Amino acid sequence: HMESWSPLMNAQILEDETVNAVANEVGKTPAQVIIRWNIEHGVVVIPKSVTPSRIEENINVFDFALTAAQIEKLDNLNEERRIGPDPAKYSGH
Repeated sequence: HMESWSPLMNAQILEDETVNAVANEVGKTPAQVIIRWNIEHGVVVIPKSVTPSRIEENINVFDFALTAAQIEKLDNLNEERRIGPDPAKYSGH
């Protein structure tokens, strides 16, 4: 299974207008929308947080689903940008 490392891009993605618009539509936070989007794509998501309220927020993503249109909007945000190493090229060093 594919795993999403740093799915929230160190919180950078949470400021995106499209992500926030979808979050408003579904009544969830931007972080919950991004986590759910990964789940909708069958990706294992392990968001990092040390804040208890955010950890709880991150697990509360199973009481809603994204529509096909919302998923497509989020899919279209892809810029092939990374905040960490490219796993296809990472050698572990």
